[in-house]
Amino acid sequence: MSAPHRQELLDFQMNDSNFQKMIRMVGSIHRKLKIALTSKEEAADAFRALDEGLPSDQKKKLLKQERKAMTEREGNPAAMDIYQIQLDRAPTMKSIELAMLSRSHSIPSTRRGSSTWLARGLHIQQSQIQLRLEALSFGHKATEAQRLTLARKRDRLGTDVRSFVSDAPSFLGQIQVQSPDEWDSHSDDWIDYSGSDEDDAEVAFGNIEPHHEEESHLPFPSFMGRTACMELGIEWLAEEELELRKGQANDSLQHLRMALAEKASDPYHPGMGKINTIELTVKKHAALYRACRQAMISLEADEETLSRYQVLEKEHLKPGSGPWMCKRDTELNDWMSEFYRGHWLRAKALKDRWEEEVELAPSRRRMDE
Repeated sequence: MSAPHRQELLDFQMNDSNFQKMIRMVGSIHRKLKIALTSKEEAADAFRALDEGLPSDQKKKLLKQERKAMTEREGNPAAMDIYQIQLDRAPTMKSIELAMLSRSHSIPSTRRGSSTWLARGLHIQQSQIQLRLEALSFGHKATEAQRLTLARKRDRLGTDVRSFVSDAPSFLGQIQVQSPDEWDSHSDDWIDYSGSDEDDAEVAFGNIEPHHEEESHLPFPSFMGRTACMELGIEWLAEEELELRKGQANDSLQHLRMALAEKASDPYHPGMGKINTIELTVKKHAALYRACRQAMISLEADEETLSRYQVLEKEHLKPGSGPWMCKRDTELNDWMSEFYRGHWLRAKALKDRWEEEVELAPSRRRMDE
C-alpha cells in the first residue's frame, strides 16, 4: 500500500466515523435525556426521604458546608472531604500490623515474621466463618453449581490451613496440634444460626469431603492460654495476637455499624437479595467479633480492654441497638448522625447532578440540530 493510498483510506474511515457520529448524536442525546429525567426523579425521591427527617438548624449547617466546599474546591481539593465520613477511626488490623512490621528491625531475628504469620491466620479464620455462613445460607436448596463453589473454596481453605499449621513450629515450638476430628469446636458459639439449621451446612457440602476445613483449629497463642504461653516463653507472641485481635475487633465493629446503619437509613424496601446480603454481613462480622473477644479473654486482657469490647448480644444486632457499639471510635461524635450527614450531602449532590444534566441535554440537542 502506497502512502497516498494509505492516506486516502484513513481519510475515508475518519470522515465516515465523524459522519456517523453526527447523524446519530441526536438519538444518543435523546436517550440520555430520558435516562436523566428518570434518574432525576429517583434522586429527588431519595433526597426528599432523607431531607424530611433533618431538623432545620442542621439543614442550614449542611447547606453552609456544601456552599463552602463548592466555592473552595478548585483551589483546595481537600474541601470536598465533607462528603466523607469524618470520625476518628479506631486502629485497624492493617495499621497495627504495619506498626509491628516497622519495628521488626529492632527485634531478634527469630521473632521476625510473627505478625505476618498471625495476621495470615486471622484472615484464614475469617474465611472459615465466611464459608460456614455461605453453606448455611445455601442449605437444602443448594444447587450443583453452588455446591461446586463451596467445594472449591473448602479445598483452597484446606491448603491455607495446612500451610499455616506447618509454619507454627517456627514461633510456637514443637507443640501438639489437634486435628479437626479431635477438636471440640467452639466456633458454633460465635455464629448465629437463627433462620437456618446447623445441619444445613453439611447438606450444602454433601459428601464431597469428609474433613471440615472451615472448622479446623488454628494454633493461635490464645488457644493455649496466657499461662501456657508464659511457660513456653512466647508471651511476646501472645501480646502480638492480642494487639491484632483488637484491630480485627475494631474492623468487625466498623462493618457492623455500616451494615446496621444501611439497614436503618434505606428509605426504600430493599429486595430479598439485598436483605440477605446485609444479614450475611452482620452474621459474619458478629461471629468474627465474638471470636476476637473470646481470644482476648484467653489471653487475659485487662479490664479496660474487656470493658471497651463488651459482649455482643443478639439484640445488639438491630438498628438503633447496642449503644456501646456506636461509641467505639470516638466519644465526641455520634456515628449515626455522621452517617446521616454524609448520606444527605451525597444524595443532594446526586440530585443536583441529574438536575444539571436535564437542563444541559436539550441545549446540546439544539446545537447538534
